[in-house]
Amino acid sequence: MDKYSYTCHNCGKDYIPKRRVVQKYCSNSCRTRAFMLKNIKTGLSVPDIKSKEPTKIETMSLAGVGNTVAGVAVVKLAESLFTPEANKPATKSDIKNLEAKIIKRYYPVKNMPLNVNGLKPYFDVNSSTVVYFK
Repeated sequence: MDKYSYTCHNCGKDYIPKRRVVQKYCSNSCRTRAFMLKNIKTGLSVPDIKSKEPTKIETMSLAGVGNTVAGVAVVKLAESLFTPEANKPATKSDIKNLEAKIIKRYYPVKNMPLNVNGLKPYFDVNSSTVVYFK
């Protein structure tokens, strides 16, 4: 790094640069002030920080709610159309259908003989016992 002193282009003070690239200004405040003065001279608008209006909070409108509902509906429709059936989540009716088709309460027992009364043995899944039916 340089050990030479430079003169600030804004305030005229001598300074030793803190960066490798040659600096024109001694500090950030001098750099900012020079920018503001240059813009005032050229006629460009300089942002005034003190006269800045507070942030305006928007109110909810019926049009905004309608747009939101329409957007959500489009996304849900796209999900239902482009998601494969195997990847969709199971519903309560799906589970009830499975119970009705696959999961039965009584299963026939094939390695037991008929009852004295001639009834067939069945295994009850709920009570974990063997019961006899016609």
